[in-house]
Amino acid sequence: MNENQWLEKAKQNDEEAITQLIELTQHNAYFVAKRYVKKDSDAEDVLQESYIKALANLDKVKDHEHFIKWFHCIVANTSKDFLKKKNLMLFSDISDENNDIEIEDTRIEFVPDQAHNYKEQQRMVMEIVDRLPDDQRMCLIMYYYDQLNGKEIAEALQIPEATVKSRLKYAKNKLVHEVEAYEKANDVKLHSSAVFSFVAYVLMQEAKDCKLPNTCKISNGIYKHLSKQVEKERICFIRSTGFKWLIAATVVSIFGVLGYFIWQYESDLMTLKNTTITVEYGTEFSFKPSDYVQCKRERVCELAEVTIDFKKVKDRSYAEVGAYEGKVIHRNEEEIFKIIVKDTKKPTIELKKDKISFTEGDAFEPSKNIKSVKDPIDGDIKERKDKSIVKDGYVVKNTVDKNKPGNYKVRVLAYDKNGNKTEKSYAVTVKKKPKPKPVVKTQNTFSAPAIKQSEVGSSTGVAVANAAKKLVGKSSVWFAEASCINTAAAAMEGAGLNSDQLYNAYHDLGKGNYKKYEVSSLKIGDVIMYYSTLGVYHTCVYIGNGMAVHGGFPHVAEVPEEGMVTVQISTYNCAAASEVKFFRFW
Repeated sequence: MNENQWLEKAKQNDEEAITQLIELTQHNAYFVAKRYVKKDSDAEDVLQESYIKALANLDKVKDHEHFIKWFHCIVANTSKDFLKKKNLMLFSDISDENNDIEIEDTRIEFVPDQAHNYKEQQRMVMEIVDRLPDDQRMCLIMYYYDQLNGKEIAEALQIPEATVKSRLKYAKNKLVHEVEAYEKANDVKLHSSAVFSFVAYVLMQEAKDCKLPNTCKISNGIYKHLSKQVEKERICFIRSTGFKWLIAATVVSIFGVLGYFIWQYESDLMTLKNTTITVEYGTEFSFKPSDYVQCKRERVCELAEVTIDFKKVKDRSYAEVGAYEGKVIHRNEEEIFKIIVKDTKKPTIELKKDKISFTEGDAFEPSKNIKSVKDPIDGDIKERKDKSIVKDGYVVKNTVDKNKPGNYKVRVLAYDKNGNKTEKSYAVTVKKKPKPKPVVKTQNTFSAPAIKQSEVGSSTGVAVANAAKKLVGKSSVWFAEASCINTAAAAMEGAGLNSDQLYNAYHDLGKGNYKKYEVSSLKIGDVIMYYSTLGVYHTCVYIGNGMAVHGGFPHVAEVPEEGMVTVQISTYNCAAASEVKFFRFW
């Protein structure tokens, strides 16, 4: 007869089948109970009570395989009740719905290659397991030994699944910490696979090695005792006699009164501190009941559980901005509150420089002056090309015309993912591009002989005059501004002189060394500035005999391109000037 056939006959209250069913399951069940309550005598009591509960409810079980898991759940729940009564065990009040259990290894497939070398390690691991808090140890054994999932454990222990996850998490962290400490202290590698694969293996080995006490084995005598208890469990109501009805009514009345007072004592145990709680974005929620409720008795806050249905930010531990419902639960009492998550922290913008200047026509990229844009919680914010963006990004508002000199402002607008805005700007100056110095392309077409130093005495003046002579008769494209001064400057450059001082003197008559024209004082090579009869100043280079080289318009000026005219370089009779001043820069 197989296990399922024994189970079906046991449902019919067959003594042999029940005994066989017990014999098939008691060894592993005793191991589980002992792991929960630790003492042999306590484990025997738990086991006996568990069998009474199970045998009274065999109709709920479909097959033998299902019976084992189901029965181990009964053992766990019975152990929990036993510990509560005996030790006033406080089950953990930590229940984080978002502490997902990440089990990276299998639970049953791990088998060491040389298991006989693991006895000492087995002993140490079991010591760690036994030191775990009762609630955490119970969840750990149910998960790794009984192969129950979180939902099944929650149903067996009558607790939220989130609480199961939290207890598994804390048990896991404790095991990993102590195993690593042991390995470090003893300079040994405890396991050849992941920690929890090894834990599963150790639990299975311990179950095999566990010796069931003779006093605990289910004999026919013990069966008779169990059968009486089972029979009592199966009685649904007291036989209907008048006397017994009277007793029942009396009992009901007594319990009704007691129930009322108990209800009064056990009701309204918690009072909300605040119906609405506001927290800053990036803050993790508290799961401590006393943070949300006032408790009539300290134990109520110790046993209560907090649940918050919040939506996490991707890859983050904190919640998105929004409103969430929270609950504090103790037995049948429930207090509901609201948590509002707000983001009031604005992003930060850091610039490389507060002011930037460049010459017109130069390249300009406004984003290169931005060092960083960050949200205080979420970190870096990226630039968006969409200028209408108002969330999760920053834009650069650029009005700079790089080809037009002037003063401008560049604005940087940053938005975090929740719409908080920060603006920062920096000044931009576009400088006018300096005018290029003219380049005179000439050849010597002036027939007058070159001036000799012996005729004048100044080698520099001779060089300037001869350079001016070489320009006569040539036409070129010049900047419109003072084409004649460009002729004089070209002559000075041809003689190896810096013409900057000439331009300075021309634009500001208060600068430079100049005086009123006296023919007798002029020397060849002097740069002359004269006031013509047309009412404008002209500049030329004196070459002797009352003549000077001058750049003038051969006809009415036309402007073929922006800022440019065509001029003709010729000689000019200084005597025609109404007022003459001259410069000497050497």
